[in-house]
Amino acid sequence: MEGWSSFATARNSVLSVLFAFLSYTGPGMFKSFVTLRTRNAWVHALGYHAIAPHTLLDSPMVARVFRLN
Repeated sequence: MEGWSSFATARNSVLSVLFAFLSYTGPGMFKSFVTLRTRNAWVHALGYHAIAPHTLLDSPMVARVFRLN
């Protein structure tokens, strides 16, 4: 799952899985539709991997680890 997921209780586990599912399902379905419709692999690369929820959260961490700030 994600770094923010909490599995300490059953309630936290369900909420973490539900939030991850809702965060990735919409962008993934849109990315798949547009990629198949345009037959362009760049749509996949830029539309999902550049703007996906995990990218927005992981980018500051990568910058901090590699001292890019």
